[in-house]
Amino acid sequence: AAVQESGVNFRGTSQRGSPRLEKTFHAFFHFEQADVEYIEEWPQLANVAGAVVIENGRTSIRVDGGRTMGLSIGPTTAVAERDEDGQQWLTINGVAGGASQAGLDFLNVAPLDDTLGDTMANWQVEGEVQAELALDIPLGASGLQPRVVIAASLTDNTVVLPEYQLEFNQVAGVINFDSLDGLSNTDLEARLFNGD
Repeated sequence: AAVQESGVNFRGTSQRGSPRLEKTFHAFFHFEQADVEYIEEWPQLANVAGAVVIENGRTSIRVDGGRTMGLSIGPTTAVAERDEDGQQWLTINGVAGGASQAGLDFLNVAPLDDTLGDTMANWQVEGEVQAELALDIPLGASGLQPRVVIAASLTDNTVVLPEYQLEFNQVAGVINFDSLDGLSNTDLEARLFNGD
């Protein structure tokens, strides 16, 4: 990774036992060409450019671009902070796009076994996808599951379900996925058996 610019600002005393309210800590850095493994089970990000700002225990990240598993990452924000119960969460909101098969591969690799299982493991997809993503990922906690919400827009895709010997052509529309509810409010059009 290449750090382009950085800075640190600390105000307060470093004496042990001093009140936290009397201390402030701010740091920032702008980076590019970074490879990021944000959580071990999730796909790694590559060639990421953006900025990190740390303010008194809250970390904000802006990603201008990058790649993961063949998908291009567009403008994305992430925040790591503790909730009112003291649990640390990573909240990510962003966009990604590319080959639909790369998007499907991402879902199959991501730790979403409780929701997806191996339902789409053998599906084959051709075409392009543009997706809006919202992820809430617990950090350092056992028993808590991530929440993943995706709205994926497909245009003129082909979807093959080998186990059912089905091929859908000219698939277009939006697929909504929520790791709590599965697929919902899906508005798709497709051709099957050379018909609508």
